[in-house]
Amino acid sequence: MTETDWTPDFNTISDFEQLMGEEGVKLINEHVVKWAVEEKLADPTVVVADTTAQEAVIPYPNEMNMMATFVSAVAAASKNVGAALQGFVKRAGSLFQTAKKKLREFRLFAKDKTKAARMKLTSAMANIVEQVQDGLEVALDEASRQGMRLTKHRKRAWAKLRKLQATMGTLLPQIRYWIKTGWVAANKVVSLHIPEVYSIVRGKVGKKVEWSSLGCSGA
Repeated sequence: MTETDWTPDFNTISDFEQLMGEEGVKLINEHVVKWAVEEKLADPTVVVADTTAQEAVIPYPNEMNMMATFVSAVAAASKNVGAALQGFVKRAGSLFQTAKKKLREFRLFAKDKTKAARMKLTSAMANIVEQVQDGLEVALDEASRQGMRLTKHRKRAWAKLRKLQATMGTLLPQIRYWIKTGWVAANKVVSLHIPEVYSIVRGKVGKKVEWSSLGCSGA
């Protein structure tokens, strides 16, 4: 790092931590703390900690995009988890196609439509998502009763479907609340795949809000 002007950003640091793993990061932290104590830069009798927010790499949480992501992710994952889920994909095929059309219409013509028209499109998509959600729940229950054996790949797809279903169970009522009142619901879900992420108002120039999760730093 001393031989270059390049500076790592939060994505680079996050990638590095993932590659090192929890144990690797722990060893690095221990080394840095011990070194700081040796250099008389830290007092080992005192512990100081604070919270820090690392911005999550997620797309802007547009309601239509999140609902469309849910539909496409469910369709993709369901194809890999047994006959019950494959049957669900076939039955819900028309819903998946309608969802694509609604998203396309929203993206192409939303700027030219009134707020009422945009809300109508969002409400229509919410109705589609609700039907997909209901069908997915039935298919998952049916698959559970069949007691099928899952390979490693299928287990991942199964876990993903369960997580998507649970997250959308929270998000859909929040979207309907926003459509009805114009207000954002408390504890709003902003990412389907990382539901623990939430918005933090930073007030930075050109970026007033970040999507983050809190962690702890300090020694």
